[in-house]
Amino acid sequence: MAIAEETMALIEKAQKGDQEAFAKLVQDNMLLVYKLAHRYKSKYVEYEDLVSTGTIGLMKAIKQFDKNYDVEFSTYAVPLILGEIRRFFRDDGIIKISRGTKDLAKKIEEVREYIDMTYHRDAHIEEIAQMLQVGIEDVIMALDANVYPLSIDAPLDEDNMTLKDIIFDSSEPDSLLLIDLENAIKKLDKKDQLFVKLRFFDEMKQTDLAQRFSCSQVQISRKEKRILAQLKELMS
Repeated sequence: MAIAEETMALIEKAQKGDQEAFAKLVQDNMLLVYKLAHRYKSKYVEYEDLVSTGTIGLMKAIKQFDKNYDVEFSTYAVPLILGEIRRFFRDDGIIKISRGTKDLAKKIEEVREYIDMTYHRDAHIEEIAQMLQVGIEDVIMALDANVYPLSIDAPLDEDNMTLKDIIFDSSEPDSLLLIDLENAIKKLDKKDQLFVKLRFFDEMKQTDLAQRFSCSQVQISRKEKRILAQLKELMS
């Protein structure tokens, strides 16, 4: 079996829950993580931290890769690994997302909405790149950079309950939980995704959401409980 075919077979198994296949994919691609982490090696950050952060990007790539992208797995993984490393620096205020990347992310969202409204399906990475005349790597990087920073430890109510308290029942590191949460959110319908963004990412109060959705705060509270229960089920 060719290397590419073996990798695809392992990805398929890993995405179905095969932990051995997942671990082998991580091990087989760690050299890529080491090389990319080395680019950012400096006296200001521990190299091991960069490797750990890059590994999260690699695991994210394994979970999200789709053979329909028509690209090598390593080609798909590189921007996600770099995206996690760069987010690591952004969180410390060392680097910022470029204006060009923000603009590209906005254009990508417009293309995705156009494809959804016109053809009633999700847009493929390669067709987005073709329509915008940019590289596939640029599209992946812009999508990764456009993820809203979510704090799972931010209090949601007067009792100081957090999203982590409500949804997660795990000893996994927060970074891995966020990857699973991000994937779960994508499975919600578009209106519920908007609600999650406004409530948990933008930290809007229930009273403000009630005004935004033209309903009562009680209805917003019920909607929130339903969505949180659905997310918890999707992640179980």
